[in-house]
Amino acid sequence: MEIVVVGAGKVGEALCFDLINEGHELTLIDQKADVVLAMTEKMDLKGVVGNGTVPEVQREADVAFCDVFISATPADEVNIVACIVASRFGTKNCIARIRNPEYTRGFDFRWETIGINMMMNTEQQTAKKIVEEFDFPNANYIEPSTVEGVQIIKVRILPGSPLDGMSVLNMRRHIAGVLICVLQRGDETPMLPRADMNLEGGDNVHIIGTKYDLDRFQNLAGHKSSGFRSVFIIGGGITARYLIPPLLRRGITVRLIERDKEKAEKLALEFPKANIVFGDGTDQNFLNEQRLSNYDVTVALTGVDEENLLFSLFAHKQGVRKTISKVSRVNLIPLLHADSLGTIITPQHLVANSIIRYVRSLEITADSEIEDYHRLENGVAEAVTFKVKREAKMVNKALKTIRLKKNIIVALIIRENNLIIPAGDDAVQEGDSVIVLGVGQSIRTLDSILSGEA
Repeated sequence: MEIVVVGAGKVGEALCFDLINEGHELTLIDQKADVVLAMTEKMDLKGVVGNGTVPEVQREADVAFCDVFISATPADEVNIVACIVASRFGTKNCIARIRNPEYTRGFDFRWETIGINMMMNTEQQTAKKIVEEFDFPNANYIEPSTVEGVQIIKVRILPGSPLDGMSVLNMRRHIAGVLICVLQRGDETPMLPRADMNLEGGDNVHIIGTKYDLDRFQNLAGHKSSGFRSVFIIGGGITARYLIPPLLRRGITVRLIERDKEKAEKLALEFPKANIVFGDGTDQNFLNEQRLSNYDVTVALTGVDEENLLFSLFAHKQGVRKTISKVSRVNLIPLLHADSLGTIITPQHLVANSIIRYVRSLEITADSEIEDYHRLENGVAEAVTFKVKREAKMVNKALKTIRLKKNIIVALIIRENNLIIPAGDDAVQEGDSVIVLGVGQSIRTLDSILSGEA
């Protein structure tokens, strides 16, 4: 597809990188000539220097001929106007980055009437992801599925736990409702584990199932199942404003540290039920005075990645059960494997996932349509949910008779609200939803996972 992206900031750059890897033709618009030059040298894309809201600039970028238009600058109003202009050029799919909660709070406005088909909100998605972490206290990462009741979570198997040394097949005998999707062992490449492979203490595994079965797996992996009652946050920006309300609704005690006095005072007025404190969240003496060690969870939301990571390391040493860090520089991610860093959330990846899901859904095929999409292990693996159509080649054929491409499995079949972890005799039927997992593969359609004829 032909895609135009406005804005070469952190979000825009991440989108360009991922969409090019998806095989799309990209044009980037940004007002800074040096930034555009650097991006064209780094990636295979066309660059246009100018204001993305100006019709003449959009004309130079061939917006009238693009399939998807994405405005991802930090300014909401710029993104809204850019999408309105693009829609006037005839672009059918316009996506705007919207950050301000006031644009989406408590008002049922049909954005498509002014040409905006989808809104992406980095801060809101980040807050939502953090809240989801509270559902599974011992998971390192959570991917909620569009299939009701199904989750994909990442869990570390603790040394000496019942799962340490147990084969994957034997684990399934204990918990039939859980499937290990991806296994990460040390510095090895993530893999789809074989049934005869033994699990080891220290392994990180992505597992799929219902909350009940996932909780059982976590217990076998050596983790306690008690929930969280308190959270300590540093950084009172937009993400924090989205995060505080759902935490308070859950009855969680919230303490937030903000180093800007004026901002701290505004937050205290906006959220009187939260404990907002003016202070430096990177000062260890100050953190000790605030009794950091008494809290169940810490969340680092400052604008500086290094501060967030150091805060999480300190909190871990103080005995905090779970640490969550926002990290914006994606090039840091491969270096962050230390268990003491806890959960790492990258806003750009969250937004890119939703954009890729949207763009892939536009690629209508005869055999299936995409319902959901998730990237695992920093994009090395992916889980895609398809709605199965009658024309799919594997329909009504036992899975044991079908040859799939290497490092791809059919993980779950959802049929009339029944969840089936398939065995060889199971078959996919028209109308099923099917979750397919792949490592090192880009899964675009259901038929594309087949090796030769089904």
